Amino acid sequence: SVKEEKPQAVEDAIRTMDDLIWSVKPKITLQDRQELLNRLPAILARLNKWLSLIKWEDADRVRFFAELAECHASIVRAPLELSPDKQFEIAVEAAQHAAER
Repeated sequence: SVKEEKPQAVEDAIRTMDDLIWSVKPKITLQDRQELLNRLPAILARLNKWLSLIKWEDADRVRFFAELAECHASIVRAPLELSPDKQFEIAVEAAQHAAER
């Protein structure tokens, strides 16, 4: 099995998932947002690698990344003084708009 051949592959997949989940959570401070911008290229590169591995190569994948980018942009742009709930609401709305297009 993959797990026996590449124990680090399973860990990397889980870390990639954890990073992705972290990346779409509201970032309340400027510092959090800076960290998001700093870490994003590596997170997206790993995500891309995994999606290639599972041969997810079509329009759905392009749309997924477009919506993810929209979500990340709305997180970085949301006013800092908003409560986490309000920021989350904005991110969800942005994702829904992206899905409708």
